[in-house]
Formats: sequence, C-alpha cells, structure tokens
Amino acid sequence: MSKNGTYMDKYKKRVFVRCFGKLFLSTSFLILHRENHSGLNAAIVACSLLYHGLSSIDHRLLPLPLQNLMQIDILNTQHIDSPAIFALYDDAIAYQKKVGNNHWLGFQPSLIAKEIEEGRHYKVMAEGNIVSTFCITRSDPAIWKELNSTPAVYIHRIATSHTFRGHNVLKHIVNWALKFAKLNHLRYIRMDTGAGNDRLISYYISCGFTFIGNTVIDFTPGMPAHYEGGSFALLQMGVGD
Repeated sequence: MSKNGTYMDKYKKRVFVRCFGKLFLSTSFLILHRENHSGLNAAIVACSLLYHGLSSIDHRLLPLPLQNLMQIDILNTQHIDSPAIFALYDDAIAYQKKVGNNHWLGFQPSLIAKEIEEGRHYKVMAEGNIVSTFCITRSDPAIWKELNSTPAVYIHRIATSHTFRGHNVLKHIVNWALKFAKLNHLRYIRMDTGAGNDRLISYYISCGFTFIGNTVIDFTPGMPAHYEGGSFALLQMGVGD
C-alpha cells in the first residue's frame, strides 16, 4: 500500500471516531431525557454505515467542517500585526510540543519583517480577528531541489490560534493559493512538514495534497532553525487537480 493510502486509512479512522463520539453524546442525551433506546440503536446503525462507507469515499469528499457563515479574509500582513503573528507562532509551538516530537524553534523578527516587506506574509481574518497566518514563496530550492524548476507556490509556517483549530482554516488557505497559482500560471501548490509527522501529513492528504517523499534540507543561514538537521516530508497539489 502507498504511503498516501496508509495516511488516508489513519485519517478515516480518526474521522470515524470523532463522528461516533458526537453521535453517541447526542443520542445519550436523548436517552436520558426520553428514556428511549431507539435513539441508541439509530446511532449504532448510523456509525456502522459511516464506518463502512468511509472505505469507499473519495478523500476530497470527506466532511471537513467549515464555518461557512463566518466571514474569512486573507490579507497581507502589516508590520503592526507582528505581535499577533508571534503570538500565533508561540501558540503553535506549544501545541506542536504537546502532540509530537517535531516542533518549530522560533523565528527571527527580521525574517518576518522581510517577508512582510516583500508582500509574502499573510494573515487570515475571521470577523475582524487574526486567527491564522502563513507565508509563501515562488522558489524553494533548498527544500525542493531539482523539483524547484517546476512553477509552483510554496506555503510555509501555517499557524492557527488554538481558539480556531477545527474550523478548517487550511481549506481557505488552499482555495486562496489555487486562485493565486492560476493567476500567476503556476502548476503546483507545495508544502513541507517534518518527516514522520503522520497526523499532519494525513490531514494534508485529506485536503487534496499528494505525498511526494522525504528529503534532507540543504540548510543555509537565514532559514528557520528547525530546518537544520532531520528530514522533511514533501507534499504537493496540482493546480488543475
């Protein structure tokens, strides 16, 4: 089985567990208030159908919850936003340490300022609040090496507030990147993450990315410190996919 298939199997199991939990809590509430066991039976049947159905569903059609009624905007980061951006980075690093061994090692303010000045740093706004951030580049040879010759947009350092996790911010970022890539005649959207970070790789694949393989970074001064040493997983999405 391919790694993309293995990652998707793990993702489907997590979707099933989460859906089962929500159904179980809902039906338990009905049973307590109505003393009716039919609700529990219905939940068991629904979960069984869900479990067996996930094995044949295209991963792009999996129900990833979106806050469709919430206004989401992606705008260029301004220097005045820097405190909020670094708060998101700190939040993300704390979360990374909690859930796995791969975590960022912090970022130099000069790096973020340069990306802002070059118009490559972005903030994700929800109802007037900065809830996520990311940056882009159109050339990434230290990470993608010979594949860098193919026109692509490379997304880095997505950091989302803990208060907004689970709202599928990545979907909004990908939609924005697809429009950016088409406008600039680019063939791929590309991302990287620490090799072995199965949970995050599975999530990226569920959102339409393909696992390309692992690589060792040609580290150069000025790159974020977490790129020094270790291997990294490469993922990409075709703009026409």
